[in-house]
Amino acid sequence: MSNVSELPELAGLDEVLKGAFIPVGGRLQSLQTALDEAIKRCVAVSNQVKRQSVISLELKISGEGTNSIPISAKLKVKEPEPTPTPALFYADSQGRLYSDDPNQGRLPLKLDAKKAK
Repeated sequence: MSNVSELPELAGLDEVLKGAFIPVGGRLQSLQTALDEAIKRCVAVSNQVKRQSVISLELKISGEGTNSIPISAKLKVKEPEPTPTPALFYADSQGRLYSDDPNQGRLPLKLDAKKAK
């Protein structure tokens, strides 16, 4: 009968993160490195555009009837896209576009360069 103290230490999340490899940009990368890079990228992008990023980690644990347990990983990263700034134009009755409203008159303003500063 074997002694329980002779059993190897149980593997946990750290070992799975270091031991699982996923394809990233055409090359294999450890899940730990890929997750670390995804977190850094999402924090930077979310901070810049002030919107939410989502990182999803899927671990598939297979029990194939033996004592070996394959664990495969899938990492999904959804970064927020920046909101585009639309250009504003005005259309006349013929459908022509203007950068100033053609229905609004213009005031003949003269700016004094000395006063404007």
